[in-house]
Amino acid sequence: MRIFLLLLLIPILTAPSIRAQVSAGDRRIPHQILGGTVVGAFGGLVGGGVGSMLTLTDDTGWSRLAAVLGGSAIGFTLGNGAGVYHFGNTEVAKGSLAWTWAGSASGLALGLGLGSKSPDLLLPVLASSITLGSMVGYNLTRTSTLTVMRPSASGMTFIRIDFN
Repeated sequence: MRIFLLLLLIPILTAPSIRAQVSAGDRRIPHQILGGTVVGAFGGLVGGGVGSMLTLTDDTGWSRLAAVLGGSAIGFTLGNGAGVYHFGNTEVAKGSLAWTWAGSASGLALGLGLGSKSPDLLLPVLASSITLGSMVGYNLTRTSTLTVMRPSASGMTFIRIDFN
């Protein structure tokens, strides 16, 4: 049965339009990583600013620092997930924003756990674990759709293939 399905897919998979779409999908992963990191950095700045504003009436510096760091971590986590989701969604692939954010939150927890053992590496570990978590969350829920133009008796027809 598998061989039969494979033989049915060979003409579709060798079509030039599919090859172009698949090669475009290969570029999606670096765009997700870079886009997620840039949007996450912006989210971290906004989150840190919000955390700072929440503690304006507090005179101690430590509570303000904790609010800024916490706001930055939450902002980076939400921004990174949004960036990975935005740059991952194309006409070929769609993922879930909620699961991407869940992956980011899991990456935050993992990064805090790993980074607490080595405080010098906390920021790089956090950034990479949050990005990795959001990539995993997005790609676990990603569905791929390919649209192929094929000749027919009445002209060109479109075939849509959903991969789940």
